[in-house]
Amino acid sequence: MTDGRRTTPADRDHIDLSDPYCVQHWARSFRITELDLAVAVQRAGPLARDVAVLLCRSVPEGPNRAPGSGDARMG
Repeated sequence: MTDGRRTTPADRDHIDLSDPYCVQHWARSFRITELDLAVAVQRAGPLARDVAVLLCRSVPEGPNRAPGSGDARMG
């Protein structure tokens, strides 16, 4: 049985600005404010990898991510 607390966003590839937990998670992951995250998502779209490119960072690896699977530096 769970206590209702999530440890990861519902969708690990998309940033849902209407989900307070998701916003908090991604802001911490990118080490930016929630407001800066909202601006970045408005500019880049909801995909975490696109926001990472905008921020010039790689997508943070989670416990279920293979190393490099979300790396923003492609090619």
